[in-house]
Formats: sequence, C-alpha cells, structure tokens
Amino acid sequence: MIDIRSAAPRTALFPEIEPRRAGMLPVDARHTLYWEESGNPDGIPVVFLHGGPGAGAGAAHRRFFDPERYRIVIFDQRGAGRSTPLGSLVDNTTPNLVADIERLREFLGIDRWLVFGGSWGSTLALAYGESHPDRCLGFILRGIFLCRPSEIEWFLYGVRSVFPDVWAAFSGFIPEGERGDLLAAYRRRLEDPDPAVHMPAAREWSLFEGACSTLLPSEDAMRHFGDDVVALGLARIEAHYFAHDIFLPAGSLLDCVDRIRHLPCVIVQGRYDMVCPAVSAFDLAARWPEADFQLISDAGHSAWEPGIRSALVAATERFHLTRPWEQERLVMQEVPPPVLLRYMAGLKAHDVPAILDTVSDDLRFESQARVLDKSAFRGMLTALYTGFPDWHYDNDPPGREGDWWYVLWRQSGTHDGTFALPGMAPIPATGRPVRIPPQRFYYRVQNDRLVVIRPDPIEGGAPRGILQQIGVEQPPL
Repeated sequence: MIDIRSAAPRTALFPEIEPRRAGMLPVDARHTLYWEESGNPDGIPVVFLHGGPGAGAGAAHRRFFDPERYRIVIFDQRGAGRSTPLGSLVDNTTPNLVADIERLREFLGIDRWLVFGGSWGSTLALAYGESHPDRCLGFILRGIFLCRPSEIEWFLYGVRSVFPDVWAAFSGFIPEGERGDLLAAYRRRLEDPDPAVHMPAAREWSLFEGACSTLLPSEDAMRHFGDDVVALGLARIEAHYFAHDIFLPAGSLLDCVDRIRHLPCVIVQGRYDMVCPAVSAFDLAARWPEADFQLISDAGHSAWEPGIRSALVAATERFHLTRPWEQERLVMQEVPPPVLLRYMAGLKAHDVPAILDTVSDDLRFESQARVLDKSAFRGMLTALYTGFPDWHYDNDPPGREGDWWYVLWRQSGTHDGTFALPGMAPIPATGRPVRIPPQRFYYRVQNDRLVVIRPDPIEGGAPRGILQQIGVEQPPL
C-alpha cells in the first residue's frame, strides 16, 4: 500500500467558498435530502458524512478540502439539517442511509469517491464502505464511534465521572423516578409530537453533548449545539439510533473491516475525547493495521479542536498529493484475471513453482489463526501435496465482490504420505480420507500477482479442517 504519510502538506483550513450547485434529492415517498457540490468539478470526488446521527452539515465543512483539488459533496442525512422532514424517524435506519449515499453517488455520476466522516460520520463511513468497497477511494475517519453498548453507557452515564456538573443538568431534566433509563426517558419526550415537550428535551440533550465535545469550554460549540434545528435532529435521531443499536448486527462494523482494509485510511482521534472515547479508535486500528492512526494528544472530540482540525486538513492534502488509488490500482475487470486462472491451474496440477509464480513476493495468506508469508505458503503447499498425493480440487467459476475475487473450492484427498507442515512435527500417513466442506477463498490482485489469499473461516475449512480430520490436536495453521 502506498504510504500517504510521506508528504508534508498544509494544515490550515481553506478559505470559505460557496457551493457551485445544490438541490433536493427525493430518496423515497417521505424523505428528501439536501445536497451540494463545491470545488473543482473535475477534482477528486469526496463525500462528507456529518455526525450525530442527525446533526446536519454546514458551510464550514467545505473548508477541510482544497477547492482546486477536490469535488466536494456535502449532504444532510435523513431527518437532519436542511433535509426534510426534519427529525423524521420513519424509515430512518443505517441501511437506509447507506442506500441514500449510493443514490446520491449515482445521481451525481461519480464512480468512486473518498469518504470523510467524523463521530457518527465515521460509523456511517464504515457501514457504507463495507457495503460498497468498490465505490470508495479511501477513508478519513475522526472520533471513532462503533455504537457498542459500552459506548452508549459511557455517553449516558459514564461521562459524569469527568463532567459531573454537565451530567447533573442532563439527568436532572428527567424526573428522578425515570433516571434509571435516561435513554427511554428522553426518547419519550423527544418523540412526542408537541414542540412544547420535545424541544426542551432536545436542547438539553444537544447542549449536554456540546459541553462534552471540546477539551476546553467553547462558546462557539455551545452556540451550534443550542440551535433548534441542530438540537432536534441530533437528539431525536441519535436517541432513535441508540435505542436500536444503529440497526446493524452487533460487532459488524469491526467484523467486516477486512472488506476495506486494502483501501487507504487515516484515523484521527482526540486523546481526551469524552463523547467517543479513544478505545474505539484503538480497537478499529487493531483490526485495520494498515491505516494511519493519529492520536491527537491535546484534543477532545470536536473536529474544530486545533490539533484535530490540522490533522484532518493534512490528511486531505496527503490524499491528493499521493493519490494512492492511482498508484496502487487493483484489477477490476469483470473477466477473471489471468493470474488467478493460472493459480487455479497450478493448484490442480500440484505445480508449486507455477503457483508461486502467480503470487507476489510480499504475499499474505491470511488463515484463521495467523498470516503466512510466501515462504510459509510454499511450505504449506509442499506439505499438502506430499502428505496427500491424490489431493483433488473442484470449483465453481470465479466471482467478484468489490475489489476481491473469490473461488468456491471443494477439496478432498487421502492421507497416504508424511504431512510435514512448517513449524510442526511430521505426521506419518494415517490412510484417512479428508473432505473439506465447500469453502470460498478470496483473492486480491495487484500488478498481475496475487497479493492476499484469504480462506473463508468456516467450520471444518482448510487448512484447520485437514488437521482435524486426520486426528491432529496440535494448533492449526
């Protein structure tokens, strides 16, 4: 992967600009989204995903991007900002928002774009990217929020250990008998149709979040969060999403990171973020070691904290200076790449040199337990064909998911020879037949070589299933 950290870009916000064009895009019978474009119509497409959910976007968000280099797309998500109807919860879920992003991309005629999102915007960026990796150039993520129960508990209760006075006002708005479940108590008020009921609750929720968002008290932040449009969209929609675990399976955002790990990413996180604590950014970076993780030592949550603001601008600058998607273009044709077909033929012929000729020198074979390099991969193949001279492959035609090719393999053979896997004691022939359940293997291609091979980690799949079926209890590959 191209190292986007090598450039030395500017860090100051760009001057204020006006949109080149803007409009309202109906996405269903109820919701219509506000969208705008600014900057260079021939520049790098970038989509800005605002926070909340429900906070809406603003003119200042254009300033993270060089208007001479970027085609800047900003929009307000369902129920937020200038989109209508404001605060609507009907058909307002994460899958709806992901579909809206695709609808907007297609409407604007954009093939692929850089995805920029902070706080809830980082959540939505991950959900979108994992659903549509082939439509993303890369990611700039700030203030990581994964909406796990521990994060919701922290926001509603844990933050009082740092902001006891602010939390006292937030919880004190709710009668004492209802404070055991602040989320439910606020939802009842936020979803009440009477403005005299929902607006006071919205202001309390929004001002609570605003007060916790900056390292030092900020009048500008409180003014923003005190705006009625921001408050209603943010509080009502945020509570709605929190109550429904953002409408995604538990843990799915981290579990599916592998779908986008091949894409360049910068993660910017404030060390003292009290809204989205840094543990979530560390957890994401652990799953995405290729990402450029920047921990800002003197910042809280807000994108406008000086250190975070500078890091975000620097990230957009590095992306346009290095353009990693052009320097490391992946094979994207619909016909299976010839190198994959050669690799498949080599497997069926047990021709280890021919197989190795199809993989890159820095190959990663990502098995369930660990990652093998090219040398270990060679050892595994040699052991397989020596221990199972009749090893047989059958397969369905190759398919593609985004930047990944895959093959559904059916493998079988008889353990009639010594099976000597690297790092393990040789296993004498047992004569046992082995049949691996149908299993997908995923392949990523770059410069006419396989750079990543990833078996789908199914129960009984290879290579673990081979050892299990010949009765070996040693730790598998």
